[in-house]
Amino acid sequence: MNKKTKKIIAREFLIILIMIALGLLIFVCIFPYNSYQNKQINKIENSISKKEKTTDSLHKSVNAKRKNQEWFFNKVSSEFDITNSEYSELKTLWPILQRIAENDSTEYRWNNKWEQSLIDFHKGIGFKNAQELEKFIETNSLNAKDSIQLEKSTLIRNEILDLKKRKIELENKVFDEYDRMDLLSGIGIILFGILFILRYLFYAVKWSIKTLKE
Repeated sequence: MNKKTKKIIAREFLIILIMIALGLLIFVCIFPYNSYQNKQINKIENSISKKEKTTDSLHKSVNAKRKNQEWFFNKVSSEFDITNSEYSELKTLWPILQRIAENDSTEYRWNNKWEQSLIDFHKGIGFKNAQELEKFIETNSLNAKDSIQLEKSTLIRNEILDLKKRKIELENKVFDEYDRMDLLSGIGIILFGILFILRYLFYAVKWSIKTLKE
């Protein structure tokens, strides 16, 4: 084997080693990249968890009031036929009760306007007198503080939605085992094309030009 042939073989061998080394380097770099993305995902998950706890806390008192409102409405709707009345829904019944309580007219209605069956109904569900009913309505009506808490909760929930979208985007950037093998195959094909096909094409063009000049 002459010296020229040995040089060609040595050169091709080095080029193959370079191709393998570059492929492995890029492949290995995937792991710290994945680690970084996973850390970002964990940060987002922790942030989502904290914000969800905050919204739960903001909703705690409001939810308790709404449950009591629903309890009262269910009692009324099961006892009286309010299907076609202005009290057919909780969202229409409760504001009426709230206005009555805020105007201190619960006792007047209890003593002067309501039929005995309605008074007996309220006593039957635990209200001994008008004062107890009025206090129940006032305690379970949403106030300005509740409205502020609900607004804060809405803003935080929007932030949570944005964080969840961001989390999905980051998860899509993480390379799983299939993605890693697919990337490695793609890198191999690209490097082979650059280091061999294009290189030999360059050699062929160079040789052709040299031949034509001769």
